[in-house]
Amino acid sequence: MEFYMITTGQPKSYNVKKKMMGAYINRLKTIAGQEIERLTQCTPDGVLFNGQMLYSNILYFHRVNNDIDADNLSKPILDALKNVVFRDDVQIIKRTAMKVNLNADFTLSNENIPDHWYSQLIEVINDDTVKHLLFIEVGTLDELKVAFGR
Repeated sequence: MEFYMITTGQPKSYNVKKKMMGAYINRLKTIAGQEIERLTQCTPDGVLFNGQMLYSNILYFHRVNNDIDADNLSKPILDALKNVVFRDDVQIIKRTAMKVNLNADFTLSNENIPDHWYSQLIEVINDDTVKHLLFIEVGTLDELKVAFGR
């Protein structure tokens, strides 16, 4: 099972001031909560994942240059999803964060993503007015596979 979320707006780094971070986390929490309401697989305590080993993929697409580090990108997002998508971020045992400059060449694969989410992502990517886009995926790990390289 996977959780997907798309949102626009510039992400905040883990190093940003607390006051700004609180508003950012609350906005992400609200959007995640709206996505959760559309799902019917929630646990009785209201979260989608409770206790499972999880992975997260966070993709930051941008049209303008920025100095946010990929490693500082994911922490506030995962903090926002805590107690909404999953019970505790300790469940995230595999984390990927990637920055993609929309002005540069890149390949976008539609493997392992539901068609409607891929279509939504393409639609927002093709909207030239969107300068910042986050695609967030959280899912269960059926097995723990340790891999090296790309």
